[in-house]
Amino acid sequence: MENEKELSTFEKEMRDPHFKSEFDKEYQEFLISEFLIEAMDKEHISVRNLAKETGVSASMIQKLRSGRNSNISINKLVSLISALNYRIKIEKIGV
Repeated sequence: MENEKELSTFEKEMRDPHFKSEFDKEYQEFLISEFLIEAMDKEHISVRNLAKETGVSASMIQKLRSGRNSNISINKLVSLISALNYRIKIEKIGV
């Protein structure tokens, strides 16, 4: 069994269900932001061109990229992901 002294502060915090839940939510939002930046770079597509192709506003795309907004409809998210030649895969985590 792990000794409390050997655990980092982060590991100790992750034992708190509320902290872990909030962290996981924010991490997922961060991943969407990073995905958009990387995928758009690989596809050589600008925010403006992606907006034209998908019907999602350029300001919404920019907010998603910057992590300032994670509130997007599933239809718009699917549209963005499809335009970037990706698809959504849902995976069960934990127990």
